[in-house]
Amino acid sequence: MNNPAHPIPFRRHALVLALALAVTASHAQTIAVKEGCTLRNAIINANTDTDTDGASGCLAGSGADTLNLKANSTYTFSQTDNNTDGNNALPSITSVITINGNNAVLQRSTAPDTPAMRLLHVGSTGNLTLNRLQVTGGKAPAYYNYHRGGGIYNRGTVSLNNSTITDNRAGNDGGGIHNLGNLTVNNSLVSGNRAGANGGGIASLGKLTLTDSHISANHAVDGSALWNKDSTMTLTNSTVSGNTASNGAAVSNAGGGYFYGCYGRASLLNSTVSGNKGMGIQNQQINSTKHYNYYDGGGGYYIQERCQLTLVNSTLTNNSGSGADNHGVLILGNSLLAANTGDCANHAEVFASNGTNFIGDKTCNAQLSGNPKLGPLLDNGGPTPTQALLAGSPANNKATEIFCPKTDQRHINRQLAVNQACDIGAYQRLTFLPASTSGLLQFFDNQASINALIGITPAKQDAVRRQVLVAGEYQDRHQNAAACGQLHKTLTYIDTDGTPEQNDYITGSAAATFAQNITALRTAWQCR
Repeated sequence: MNNPAHPIPFRRHALVLALALAVTASHAQTIAVKEGCTLRNAIINANTDTDTDGASGCLAGSGADTLNLKANSTYTFSQTDNNTDGNNALPSITSVITINGNNAVLQRSTAPDTPAMRLLHVGSTGNLTLNRLQVTGGKAPAYYNYHRGGGIYNRGTVSLNNSTITDNRAGNDGGGIHNLGNLTVNNSLVSGNRAGANGGGIASLGKLTLTDSHISANHAVDGSALWNKDSTMTLTNSTVSGNTASNGAAVSNAGGGYFYGCYGRASLLNSTVSGNKGMGIQNQQINSTKHYNYYDGGGGYYIQERCQLTLVNSTLTNNSGSGADNHGVLILGNSLLAANTGDCANHAEVFASNGTNFIGDKTCNAQLSGNPKLGPLLDNGGPTPTQALLAGSPANNKATEIFCPKTDQRHINRQLAVNQACDIGAYQRLTFLPASTSGLLQFFDNQASINALIGITPAKQDAVRRQVLVAGEYQDRHQNAAACGQLHKTLTYIDTDGTPEQNDYITGSAAATFAQNITALRTAWQCR
């Protein structure tokens, strides 16, 4: 009989050896895309875990691979690699791959004889992460069932981090991205894409999650920004602005616009939908079963499930159509809808209010209405543009406390005292001076009072001040990286040579000194 305290040595060593071999076999590889190693060959090697281009080319892949692109470089493609789901410039991603772009650009050539092709395709087994990469100029081929996803076509899993999807085209759905799998977009920009049908920015029939991202200036017939069908879409701390729909909305949970789909669920938390041509949000069921029943009114429609759209502390303003157009289930919580062409149109039986909503024209059972006193859509600090609540806004401190999120769209604490309500909408006003930037704010206020700091517009001057407030609030909460990043971004809005450019917010005789003070503070904070 074997003593359980002394297992057979051979088996123990065999097990250790097997585990070691397994770890070795799955060890991830890092492949530098440089001279002798093309991005095409790097993807092939990563997909196959082999060396397909020899010793002078790319390293062989192994397990989950990382491809490092040359910083600030541009990769231009003029020939098609394959035609999976239409023409693709690069091999389809079929394994786990991370591409560190280092601010590089992937683009389709603009030469007249360049074939129509998208840049990236991800197969059902693929898992692709893009970091700091721009995908631009893609064009989905105009073939039946292929003209989808001008920039990226996804059947697997895709994560975008600090990346840009811009100026791509699709004849049908998904000007920027066509998603059939799982798509996550973090701190990224989807802008200037076009679709001939649905989803100018993104068309999604899979799971879509957007955080700290900006969807702007896209165009489509339906779903100018985002189009979602029969799936789940969630926006958190994000902005949808300046998109154009020929027939629909910027945000639609079915029917044309930003969210689309009747068996899915769409949610916005701490997000802004502003300045879109077409309705802001449309919630409409399109997938129904027709029953030829002999009612007095003739045949009827039976909706198997209602679309559900939930808005929590979100702001919908200045859209040239209804702010919210509901044909399904609409749940509003502490949200602000105002200055749209019709703020809230409810055509369904199911409408719920969780919290206190401010709706300018008193529709949808509004608890508060009128002029919310909002500023224009600007960078008021944080990762995305917002619309500030101005002094004296009737939305200040009026939200229902139990439904208030911890932070606002800018990641600013709602700073609730006991029994104190937060602000309605995506934006929370800061009512104190953070200690970390009090000196910088004092300099700003003093110089502004004598016109040594002058905003390109008064609103832009206020926005710069809010950016400094946000940086201080981050630093006081020991979020050094976010605080440093905020000050770095503020520097880009300061005209230091007396010749304001298009994106500048502030100028004046003290502007250069103000920028120097910001740089000194970044040094004191040991910013990278």
